[in-house]
Amino acid sequence: MHPGYALQDAARAISGGGRRAEEDPMLHLSWIAAMATPKPAVEPDPETVTPGFLGFAIVAVLVIAVILLVWDMQRRIRRTRYRAEVDAELDAEQQAAAAVRSSDTDDEFVDADDDAGFREGPDAPPRT
Repeated sequence: MHPGYALQDAARAISGGGRRAEEDPMLHLSWIAAMATPKPAVEPDPETVTPGFLGFAIVAVLVIAVILLVWDMQRRIRRTRYRAEVDAELDAEQQAAAAVRSSDTDDEFVDADDDAGFREGPDAPPRT
């Protein structure tokens, strides 16, 4: 008997009978599962199989790249934090200057009224 027929028979037995592959898509998967996994004829010696200089060089380059990326990221975060602090200080200064200007404007109107001889209160003469 041909080995392929034995595998097909095993696949039929696993899949549950003599159904055809068109009827049961699992038949293909069971046929693959029934196949034997080939083993290499010669196993390499674990002492002689090493990454070598090329493996060391690749790992060293990756480590250096990660260190540089972390360094750059910290610098950018520090710069962003500093800019946010400076922006907050500038906004506070602008708000303080706007508050002074608005209080100066109110004082000018009050001072102008006082200079014109107008009085406030119930006994003040009507304004024209």
